[in-house]
Amino acid sequence: MIYSSLQFQSPYFGVFNEMLSGNFFWGTFFMIMGLSMVPSYLEVFVKTYFYPTSIDIVREESKENKLKNKPDEYRECRREEHAPGRST
Repeated sequence: MIYSSLQFQSPYFGVFNEMLSGNFFWGTFFMIMGLSMVPSYLEVFVKTYFYPTSIDIVREESKENKLKNKPDEYRECRREEHAPGRST
């Protein structure tokens, strides 16, 4: 009985629901999530490119050898797809 007689009105009532329905909130949310991953990927890139460990070197050589062991027509096809100045 007492609770129903109180009129609690806050200027912030419903702000959260309004915020979640806005495009600005979701755009900012996903942009921050994406930007927060950049330092981690940048660290991995710098470590493997400039300061490779033994396993990084073996992994890179393994990738190169897999392409070298493919048949010649496969390599020719891949070169044609990635030829500079050629648009498909």
